[in-house]
Amino acid sequence: MTGGANQLVGQKLRLIKSIAAKKEEEEEPNIQAWSVPCILIIGRLPENKDEKRSFEIYRGSQKDVLIITFDELLAKLVALHEFLVTKPDEVDEDIAKLV
Repeated sequence: MTGGANQLVGQKLRLIKSIAAKKEEEEEPNIQAWSVPCILIIGRLPENKDEKRSFEIYRGSQKDVLIITFDELLAKLVALHEFLVTKPDEVDEDIAKLV
């Protein structure tokens, strides 16, 4: 995971430099790259409490790389899919149940 995060940061720096060079060479004023987001999708959430704690500490310490696991990504995609296929009437009924 550390190697993947380091590789992403290196690629980000190369991208920013190459965009700056391209901007000067080709006189493209509309090309910008100030803060390029980096996402590392890797592995699964650890089940062991100590491993999970270490993972969360490492993930939280990364300021330039968003680290997400495959199972977290899948959960987000499932939630998005459910949201997109839910009919407006069903949403209104669900809201009415909450009130």
